[in-house]
Amino acid sequence: MVKIANPRNKLRAATTMAESKSDPTLEFGSPYYIDPDFHSTYSFQMEKLSQAEDNYVFWKIRFQALLRLADKIGFVDGTIEKPDPSSPLYQPWERCDSMVTLLLLNSMTEKLQKRVMFAGTAQKVWEKLRQIFVPNLDLKIYELRQRIAMLRQEGDSVARYFGKLRRAWAELSEYDPAPECACGGCRCEISKRAKEAREKEQCYAFMMGLNNGLRFVKTELRLMKPPPSLDKAYAMVAQAESVMKNEEEERRNLIEADRMSPTVERLSESSQALKLCSYFFHLWPFFSRQSYALNGNSCSFLDLPLIIPVPQLAVNHLMQPLLFHSRSKVTHQMF
Repeated sequence: MVKIANPRNKLRAATTMAESKSDPTLEFGSPYYIDPDFHSTYSFQMEKLSQAEDNYVFWKIRFQALLRLADKIGFVDGTIEKPDPSSPLYQPWERCDSMVTLLLLNSMTEKLQKRVMFAGTAQKVWEKLRQIFVPNLDLKIYELRQRIAMLRQEGDSVARYFGKLRRAWAELSEYDPAPECACGGCRCEISKRAKEAREKEQCYAFMMGLNNGLRFVKTELRLMKPPPSLDKAYAMVAQAESVMKNEEEERRNLIEADRMSPTVERLSESSQALKLCSYFFHLWPFFSRQSYALNGNSCSFLDLPLIIPVPQLAVNHLMQPLLFHSRSKVTHQMF
């Protein structure tokens, strides 16, 4: 079945195309174009910017992605300048700037809204937020580097510890990005070398903060030639941690199984003290003051240097004295 195009739709499309040639607000892809459904299109949930959460960098990255999606990034970075009031683009610019300002205000806490809502334009709101969160750029960079240097795994898992480092590195890259070659066409590869140097620095920072229980894999990573990438180092450490956890779990299971076994009693409940005959080297369980006569002479018992705990079954077996003497048969008489 062949569908016949509605002539009214053709006429509407032709009219829109003709109008868009003279009105940029109707041209899809133009920075002045406003989607009629922009409220529903860009109303998805976003973590609000908050001083208490100190989430400026990650909020900024997400909000920039949103503005690029709507072709409105130029209203905050200053690339789309405000037209002269006599320009036909003045009113479209005002509408778009108001839309971006509204998106900005809705994406932050009420406390921040009160501090920036009278800035005037979206670009001024954007700049004001940076001043609030980064009043001193050099000091912020120093604080981040110090935080990275002092970060240790401690009680965290490797994944959680690595995530904390990743967050700090992302913030540092935002404020202190690796240098890039801007001359165009040169062969110095400064950008590549700068990124490699920064990744090596991150890899060593990651290794130095690991717990001592992972020192064997730290040593292995240090000796690798060439040095491993950051992702490879993390994969090796995470695998080593997984093996250690499995071995520890197996040990706990064996101890628990041995403790619950009905054939073995607890040592703490069945241990006895042993004493040693210094003349004939008898090994006797000694429970009270007793003396023994050997051919008319008393055995002299010495305390062992350490009390030897033995299971009750072994104590019962040792109730018969053990004689390690080959000269003659000795008759034991207990008084």
